[in-house]
Amino acid sequence: MREIKFRAWITGWPKFNGEDRMLDVQTIWYLDLDNISIEIDDSVCDSDFKLMQFVTKATNGDSVYEGDIILLPADQLCKIEWRDTGFVAIAINPPDGYPREYVYWSAKEVVGNIYQNKELL
Repeated sequence: MREIKFRAWITGWPKFNGEDRMLDVQTIWYLDLDNISIEIDDSVCDSDFKLMQFVTKATNGDSVYEGDIILLPADQLCKIEWRDTGFVAIAINPPDGYPREYVYWSAKEVVGNIYQNKELL
C-alpha cells in the first residue's frame, strides 16, 4: 500500500517567531482552494505554507517529497515536480544543456529542497 504523507515549508508563523521551517504535517483541513489549514506539533497553522506530498523512498532510505532536489544514479541533480500525469524528475543543469524530464526515475539520495537549497538550482 502506498504511504500518503505531507510536509510543509512554513514562512512567518508566529509560533516559531517568524522563522522559516520545514515540518511534517499531522492533519490537513481543506475547506476550499483559498481556505486550507494544517496541524503541526498539535497547533493549527493557516499562515503562509507550501504543502509537499511524499513521493517515494531513495535507495539510501531518504523520503523523497515534491520540491526535493535528488541525485540520480547517473549523478544528475534533479528537482521533483508534479505534472498532469504524475511526479517527474527535472534535470538541473544537464551536461548537454538540453532540458530533460524523467518520468521513470530512481533517486540515489536527497541532497536538498527548492526552499532551503536554492544554490543547487
